[in-house]
Amino acid sequence: MEKRKSAVGDGEPEDINQNNLFVKIMEYAESLKQDTKETRKDLLRNGIVDECIDALNKLSKSNPPIKDNPSSPTSPKNPTSKLKEKEFVARESLLTELFEINHFGTIRNIFTSVFLILFVNNIVEEYFIESSTKLQAITGNFKTIDKVFYIWMVMFVSTLILVHISFQVWAYAANKSTKVWNKSWLTVYVLYLCAFFYFPTKYAIILDLTPVCSMIILAEQLRMMMKTHSFVRHNAEKILDKPNSKQCPAMSKYLYFLFVPTLIYRDEYPRTSHIRVKFVLMNFCQVIACIFYISVVLIDHFLVFHDFGLNTCTKTRVIQAIVSAMVPGTILFFCANFLLLHSWMNAFAEMLRFADRQFYTDWWNSYNFAEYYRTWNIVVHDWLYTYVFRDLALLLPKNRLVPLSSVFIISSIVHDYIMTFTFRVFMPVFLIMFGGIGGLLFFVPHKGSKQNGKIFFWTGVIIGTSIMTSLYSIEWYARQNCPPFSDNFLDLVVPRMWVCYRNASSS
Repeated sequence: MEKRKSAVGDGEPEDINQNNLFVKIMEYAESLKQDTKETRKDLLRNGIVDECIDALNKLSKSNPPIKDNPSSPTSPKNPTSKLKEKEFVARESLLTELFEINHFGTIRNIFTSVFLILFVNNIVEEYFIESSTKLQAITGNFKTIDKVFYIWMVMFVSTLILVHISFQVWAYAANKSTKVWNKSWLTVYVLYLCAFFYFPTKYAIILDLTPVCSMIILAEQLRMMMKTHSFVRHNAEKILDKPNSKQCPAMSKYLYFLFVPTLIYRDEYPRTSHIRVKFVLMNFCQVIACIFYISVVLIDHFLVFHDFGLNTCTKTRVIQAIVSAMVPGTILFFCANFLLLHSWMNAFAEMLRFADRQFYTDWWNSYNFAEYYRTWNIVVHDWLYTYVFRDLALLLPKNRLVPLSSVFIISSIVHDYIMTFTFRVFMPVFLIMFGGIGGLLFFVPHKGSKQNGKIFFWTGVIIGTSIMTSLYSIEWYARQNCPPFSDNFLDLVVPRMWVCYRNASSS
């Protein structure tokens, strides 16, 4: 007390000691955090697998992707009070943590070795076997990448500048004008989304982009639309609820949001202290390896359908081909997930110092499809939950079926939209498999042991993936080998494989 009095009496401000104490507490907390990380890494390296996996599972459960928001307008008495909001927390991806374990790291090393062997094998085939065209098929899918760049630049500029400036104009007088002003801008916003939905797809068809390039444009189109809606939806609500708040976020925040691997807009995100260049390069190398894996699997295992419609086709042969596609189809499924949800997103997260890396959780341990849909793709799940399920649940507080069904239907239609304009083939496979069968399985309660549930889940995933990849492969070659319908509309919406199969079987 005497020291404190003398310090104050000497003219020093009273809050200096408090500030110093606060700084020391923060430094001590940071040192504890670093010690915890080092201890955790030591445990992982020492091979204490079970304890580490349990700890990771508890960590993921203690940091869920969606967390209650105390400021939510819903009250405890309201049936919708249990609805939650996204909260960002600094955390690594689960596979990044698991790769610290020697056993999991060994699995990745095995895949790296297999990739190198496959790459050398294809180089040898390309230069010593004249009939080999694998590398040409891989590089040929990127021959229209220059056109992709032009379309992407137009989409990006319109998303960044046009959306932000238009939102600023609306926000400037949003609380001072009549409802006509708000409704007029809402109409403009809807028309913009329709145009953004139409023109990139149109030019992807006109410019005859390859399947890979078409998929890039369509995926980026949907990503920008979802980010646009998140930005507008989040800030419009904030402006209308708080008239005296800052009207519109700076363009720099919006620009940062357009590139970070999340579809939920916030003014601030947790950030890392520095960029690990080696980590970025490793993830981009994994992206290249996965693209090569996927290309080799498609060329080696799905060319079995190349003569569909040319020779006699029996049901036995089709079923046999679908069954034989189970293993390669599962490999495609794993590679695509690892490419997009882990390597690609972690690379951009690291470059932008985006700290929340929970793009997925342990979906491979799911024992029913409800758990799988919630943990497989958290990035898209958060957007669907926030802007589809949650908004509909607030409008229909006593009806849970409509929000849930809407999520499945919208997700299925979007997946079918991408596949339709990627391969120029219309088959509502996702609507049937994902929105229909998968939607029904979502409501099936789990009974029995979790082990049996996991076996049932993986059996369904493997069979479903095999059927989808086989059907798209068959229709792709049917479009090349079979004559089109005389009616252009029927030729567009009716799978040509059905007529092709009947003609080949009757000949």
